[in-house]
Amino acid sequence: MAFDFPSNPQPDEEFTDAASGVVYIWNGYAWTRKGSGATSGGSTGIEEAPIDSVPYARRNAAWVPADLMTADRPIFNSITPASVAATAAPLTIMIAGSKFSVTAKVYLGNELMPSAFVSPSEMSFPLDPANHAVGPHVVTVNNTGLSSQPRTLTIT
Repeated sequence: MAFDFPSNPQPDEEFTDAASGVVYIWNGYAWTRKGSGATSGGSTGIEEAPIDSVPYARRNAAWVPADLMTADRPIFNSITPASVAATAAPLTIMIAGSKFSVTAKVYLGNELMPSAFVSPSEMSFPLDPANHAVGPHVVTVNNTGLSSQPRTLTIT
């Protein structure tokens, strides 16, 4: 079962995973398991975070580097393709830039698109041009309320 931590926690804020009962605490940079690290018997069904020098946070039932969870204004450099025919078959639009987080969202105008985080410098979203009006459409990337500069996707 996937769970999401609160997006704007305060230092020492606690979050309890409803599926496992494990309590996590925000240390000001990343969510960490509360306590000494000892588990209270048996498996929780959630794997432990990797043991290395990288702080990890939990997102969609997986451990990701915590710096990808932090909200920062995304930089939107380019969109590919920048123009598509209204009669084109559904396709995947690629967005290039930087500071994309795993919680980033892509908007086509005011419409939230079902976007995918590829990397901190790349996102994608599916587009069926037939479902949108012919003309220019503003595309932005949003990291928890911080929006990128707009780019234009034109449907011809």
